[in-house]
Amino acid sequence: MSDLGTRTPTDIDTELAGYYAERTDVMQKLDAREKELARMRREPRYYSASSIPSYEEAIEELEQQRDAIRARELPLETEWQRRQWTRAFIVTNVGGHVHRTLACSTTFPTTSWEWLPQYSGHDEAEIVDAAGELACTICYPSAPASVLGKPSSIVTRDKAERDARRTAREQAAAEKAAKKAAKTVRHPDGLTTYGTYGYEADNITSVTSGSVSMVVDILSDAATQKKGAYPYDGTEGERADEQRQRKASIAGKLRTNLEALAHFHGTTVEVQEDLIREKGLAKYVKDYSWTEDMAAHQDELKTLRAKNRDRKRAAGGK
Repeated sequence: MSDLGTRTPTDIDTELAGYYAERTDVMQKLDAREKELARMRREPRYYSASSIPSYEEAIEELEQQRDAIRARELPLETEWQRRQWTRAFIVTNVGGHVHRTLACSTTFPTTSWEWLPQYSGHDEAEIVDAAGELACTICYPSAPASVLGKPSSIVTRDKAERDARRTAREQAAAEKAAKKAAKTVRHPDGLTTYGTYGYEADNITSVTSGSVSMVVDILSDAATQKKGAYPYDGTEGERADEQRQRKASIAGKLRTNLEALAHFHGTTVEVQEDLIREKGLAKYVKDYSWTEDMAAHQDELKTLRAKNRDRKRAAGGK
């Protein structure tokens, strides 16, 4: 161990605070075990006698841990007894006061404490000023009313941990929002964009897949119309009107999506139209191989792939 006489009050009390927290944890476990053992002996009919030895062993082990911690504390406390520097402690419950000693008459044996070693060895007036409204008037009877009326500037470990957790949550939320924003499609004129099945969507993946599905729907409807088959009842005129309305609706939504995708990617509507149609044709050729115009669609797909590939190369791979 280094020469205690050369160590600062803050250094010594920081180490002691760690031992105090460690010993408090052991003492709480010891108290719980002792109470349970006493209950077992007092009410033997509710407990198995074979459990008692394990409790006794656990208590003995905890007592040894407690004594070992006290042994580490002793030389440090002895040094404090020799030098008697100022100290500050705060009760950890909400609104807990700052005290100069753990033996304040306003506290109890069960009071939970946090050491404030950052103030060890500091002038008492400085400690009281930092404590503000939390200063114990028993420990600091001379504290001026002007100080007792102001908020405390002391940052406890518990508050620091809460602040750190809150900061982490806020940072995580900000990162999540940033990721979402990076994937959010916005039409330059504020128009609604659409995903699969015509539902409103603004995620880049949803809008892209929705646009591809619209291309497939347009191609499929054209093939169905060419065959003269309509998946609904009504006269030829009604069917034709329904088909035209559906086609116009899909085409309008697709156009809006393409404009939004062009804005998102920083390209032109023509570029996005070629890219989306290529994907739509690829899916259509795969899923609707029975249609009469398949050869023409395959030729168009081949042409679009070459066009989009050349455009990508010309843009430096982008």
